[in-house]
This record gives sequence, C-alpha cells and structure tokens, in this order.
Amino acid sequence: MAPCTHVQWLGLVQDQSTASVHHADRLQNIANSLPRPSEQYPSTLLFVGKASKSTALRNIYRKSRISNYRNYGIANICLDPKTANDTYPVFIANASPDGTAGTNPSSAGEKCHETTCHPLDWSTNLDTTLQRQDLVDIIHARLLAMFVDVICIFADDCGGLPGVVAKLTIWAKLNSASSLPSTVRPRVLVVTRMPGETFDSEVLRFRSQLFSTATFSSCFSSLNVINRLPKPRTVSRSDFTALGWLLAQETLAARQTRLDSHTLFSSIHLAALFEKALIRFSKTPKETFNFILASRDGNMVKSEFQDHINIFLRLSLGNKLPNNIPVPFISSAIILKSFPPGMHSFNPSHVFDTLYRPLVLHGFRDFAASQQLSSELICKDIETELNKMFLEMQSAGRSAVDLRIQALCSYTEYWGKLKTTRICLYCLCLQGKPEHVLDCNHTICDVCLSTFGELAKGLEYHYNLTTCLICKESICFQGRVMPPTCRARVVSFDGGGCRGIVSLTFFDEMQGAFELDYPIQEHFDFGIGTSSGAVGLAALFIMHWDTKTCLRFWDKFATRVFEKITLRSTIAKCWWYVASYFADGLYDAVLLEEALQEKFKSRRLFGSTGSRPSGMKIAITATTISNATLCLFTNYNGSSDYRDTQCKHIRPYSASDEVLLWEALRCTTAAPWYYKTKFLPAFGTFQDGGLQNNNPLRPGRREPPMSGISSRTVQ
Repeated sequence: MAPCTHVQWLGLVQDQSTASVHHADRLQNIANSLPRPSEQYPSTLLFVGKASKSTALRNIYRKSRISNYRNYGIANICLDPKTANDTYPVFIANASPDGTAGTNPSSAGEKCHETTCHPLDWSTNLDTTLQRQDLVDIIHARLLAMFVDVICIFADDCGGLPGVVAKLTIWAKLNSASSLPSTVRPRVLVVTRMPGETFDSEVLRFRSQLFSTATFSSCFSSLNVINRLPKPRTVSRSDFTALGWLLAQETLAARQTRLDSHTLFSSIHLAALFEKALIRFSKTPKETFNFILASRDGNMVKSEFQDHINIFLRLSLGNKLPNNIPVPFISSAIILKSFPPGMHSFNPSHVFDTLYRPLVLHGFRDFAASQQLSSELICKDIETELNKMFLEMQSAGRSAVDLRIQALCSYTEYWGKLKTTRICLYCLCLQGKPEHVLDCNHTICDVCLSTFGELAKGLEYHYNLTTCLICKESICFQGRVMPPTCRARVVSFDGGGCRGIVSLTFFDEMQGAFELDYPIQEHFDFGIGTSSGAVGLAALFIMHWDTKTCLRFWDKFATRVFEKITLRSTIAKCWWYVASYFADGLYDAVLLEEALQEKFKSRRLFGSTGSRPSGMKIAITATTISNATLCLFTNYNGSSDYRDTQCKHIRPYSASDEVLLWEALRCTTAAPWYYKTKFLPAFGTFQDGGLQNNNPLRPGRREPPMSGISSRTVQ
C-alpha cells in the first residue's frame, strides 16, 4: 500500500448532546515514514490563521503538502520534507482560529489510515454546556499546546492584535495541562502588518494586555511580534525570508530548552505520548497530564517498594553493613528501573520526585530513626547519586544495566552476606519478585534473569547465569521465563487418597501416546496440587522424576502410608475408632512423615533446582484449622493481597524459615479423621487443602497473573 498522503490530524464532531474528537494518528504515520524514528527528535510548529497563513506556508515550506489543504477539523499536520533525514526534523501543523468544521473531501472514503473516535465524556468535569468554539479552545490550550514548540499566529486572520489578545487570553485562562517545566511551554510568534510608525506603541499595548493575565507566563515561554507580512498581490518568496529565519531561530531556542530539561522526545515517543494525552483529555480535561507517569503506563512503581527497602535495610543492619552503602545500592536499583532500553531520559530528579520519593522516605523511616539520621537527607543523597549516575549515562554512553552491575560489584564483600527469598537483591523487587533460587542461595526475578543472564543457545526464553552478581560465586544456573504474549499452561492435581495415582497414570499415558523424546513436564508453566495429588505433583515437577519412576514411587508410598488394618471383632473395631478419634487420625502420621522425608529429604519447596532449569511454578494447597482459609505453599512469591487471590500465601520473613517440601506435603495431606494436623513453628497449624478445593483448578486459574507467569489467560 502506498504511504498515506493526507494531513488531517484532529477533527471535532458535535451534535446537540455529544461531542467527540476524531484522531487520524498522523504523528505515528509520520514517525513510521522517518528513516530513524527512535533517533530523530522533532520540533512541532503550529500555524494559526487563514489566508495570510496559507500564503506564508506556501512560500516558506514550498515542498510541503500542508499549504495545499484547507483547514478541516481542528488541526492538520505533516513533515517538512527537507528535514526528513535530519536528527531534528520539523513537523508543520496548522489550524484555523475559529476551528473550521468539516471533512476533507479528498480523503472521504479512503482506507489508507485509521481514524479513532474519542467521545468527550466531560459531564462530571465541566459545569456548563460548551459551544463549538469553546471546545476548540480547550483542545488547543489543554492538548495541542503540550506538544507544540512554536505557535505562529497571523494577526490579520484573527481580527488584528486585539483578536490575538482575546485568543491567547482564553488559552492562558484555561491554563496548561502539562507536567513538564514551564520553560518548555510554547513560544508565541505573532505576525502582523501595520504602519511602521505605530508598530512600537501597538506592540507595547499588546504585550501589556497579555502579561496582565496572571497565567500567561506559565502557559507560554516567550512572546515575539514581527511586522514583516508583505502586501497582497506582490508576494514573492523573498518576502518571507525574515519570517522563515525567525521561525528557525524560535525553533532552535525551543529545542535547546527541551534538550537542557531532558524533554525533547523522539518521534516514536512523541506519537505514543500524544495518544495517551488524548485519551486522558477525552475523559478528564481538567487533570494535569503527567508525562513521566504516562511513559510508565503498565509498569508503575508499586507501593510495596517501601517494604522492600525496609527489608533490605534490616538485612544490612543485621549483617552490620556500613551505613553509607545502602545509598548507591538503592540509587542504582532506581536507575535500572527508571531507564530501561528505549525509555525516554527524563530528568532523574523529576523521576525521583514523581515515582520514588514518598516510598523511599517511608522505607528509610525506621532505619533513620535507629541510626539517628534524617530520612530527608538520605533522600537528598539518593537524588544526588541518581544525577551523578545519569550524567555518566549521558556523557559516557553507559546503560542503566552497566551502572547496576558496577554498584553490585563495588561492595561484593558486603552483598554476599545478605540472604533473603522475599526480595530480589538484583533490583530490590522494582522489576519483579524473586522467582528463582540460584546455586549460591541468592534469589532473582524473571526480569533480572533476562536482563543479566545470557540467552541459552537453541532455547527461546531460557537464560544462563555463570556468576552471581551479588556474591561473585561461580554458578551453573539456567532459568526460563514466560514469553510476554504466551498463555500460561496450568496443570491441576486433585486429591483423594490412593486415587492420587490417577493423575500420574494420565501423564504416563500422554508421555507414551505423544512419543516424546523429552519429559512431558516441559509442556507446563504452573502446577497446583492438593492432598495426595500434591505428592504426585511434587514427584513429577519438583523432583522431575519420569512418569514411570513416579508410578513406582506412588505404589510404594501408598502401600506404606495407607497400611491396611484387619480387625476381626466388633469390640476391636470400636476400640480402634475411639482410639483414632482421640489420636486425631486413622493412620499413623509419624509413618507418613517418615515416608515423605525419606523421598524428599531436606529439599526446600522454594530452593535451588540443581541441574534442572528453573521456572516451573508450583503451588500446594492447605487450609487453616480455625476457619479453613485456603493457603498456598509456593516456590514463587505471589500476591500478598488476600482480596486479589482469595487465598493466603505462606511465605517466610527469613530465608532460614523456608518451608521444606515434605513439610508442605505433610500439611496438604492432613485430611481430618485420616491424619492429624501439622504444626509449623513459623506459620501455625494446617490441614488438608481439599477442605476448600479438592480440585484446586479454580485457585490455580487465579494464581498465574499474581505469580508473574502471565497477565492474560490460562490453558
């Protein structure tokens, strides 16, 4: 398909009760036409006027299509073709002062680009019913002005200087919706035509009227007036040389200001941010559009970060680490999160204030009090360190990953002392919760594994680590992560005593039917089991035994723990039932524990996988004895919010309290009347998970999004 040649950008459709903005996604189309869109940083010039404006555009931008189109809708936009290959291209937008309505007849019925309709749902945001001109002014002032560098207004097309005063005053009173510094507000250039002897006095009156509006200076960064418009019927290209030169100077000044404030966006980022701003504007026009928050949509810093800082500081104090090393450690973690590849490089101080400062203050509160320090001063030190690292990124061309590795390697003798399964020390859980245990017993999250690991040859989404960056110990670790667009493949093993063999038999039949030359376990991402089904699940997916070995194990295990008892007399049977009632179990719980310990030994549920790739997420159900609350023993760090998952995740505070695999299996097999309950000193007393979900598929379907496997659906 040939590239789209249309220039229509925004349109406004209004009837008696509704209004909507039609967006043709022109910024994205222009970005796609550039040779290096992620490395080209455009400046946008908005020309406001009618006939005089069109004459100027035809003479200044001769090869541009913008001057060949009448004003339709709210604004048109195109690329200055002379700057298409430049690092700093120029986007030319034009608009009519009265927001001319209509549809471009040349594009009617065309399917070369997609137009999106955004209804203006302002019923709860604005008090009065707005006329069309009011809507146009709001769109210009609260949406377009955020992305425009220079506004060139032709006074002759707007009713002279008084008309320009009225227009700019309306826009100033509506105020800017941008969260960026006021220095990057649009620069205003007014083009007028009047006798030279009255020009100075008229301009003085014009400027006085505008600057008397309190919000004018916060909405526009500069105001200039030029009296260079040639007379009609004597138009030549040379007549616009001065105006073209002045526009270039204004563009250079605006660009330099954006460079200094780190707000000069690439064409890719500009298009994406405008789309987000338009969506926000269509719903809440009075709200400020925060560029930093918008750039992290879907990847926000969670409030749990303050808890992660607190955990790290407690570990530091417990291991008697110097008080000066948490600052570079936390600062480099923030840099790693804030500036991933492809992210716009905002001012680090603004990023810290917007996303991190309140969380860091709360995280350091207890530490600062115990060490007689000031949380505010610590925050200032972190901000200073962030700016120092950011300057190194800008000047030396180093990445955020390089700076994080440098920080980890600087104090290896200290970091190696820290052991925890609650936070990922590689990123302080800013990127994700720990999901893998390395051979050295340090933990790492999925994102850090893919960031610091090396992609395994011949295996997609499998990563190798040969050295732990925390302790510098040589390891041989491989882990797999879920592809971002893949559904989670979930398997559920239900209970039922000896019937736990059914699931294992089913897997054995599948292994043979599919004639696989590798274990069938590799086809799954998440497994959940309850009661006797959890024992089979652990054998298959945690111990990673083949299906034949699992069946042999189960046969011996069931025969041992479900020992057949023969009672001939009625009195003996009655006595046995009475004794079982007071012993809280028909079968010997000690025998069950011995059988579990014999096979699963001292292996931790959330522990190193040895020579096997890490990545299979496992959950084992249990219930409390007080109110049968569903609990999950897991080899991952799930959500701590009961409202999200309707279950309680059993995760220890200290790494030394990690649940052993046999302990979790003992809890889930503690079926009332059959086996007595199991008490774990760090967590309490548990019984069979089947009391809530004998088939744990339902909690299993809720788990994958919480454990980081997939935010979509499960199979």
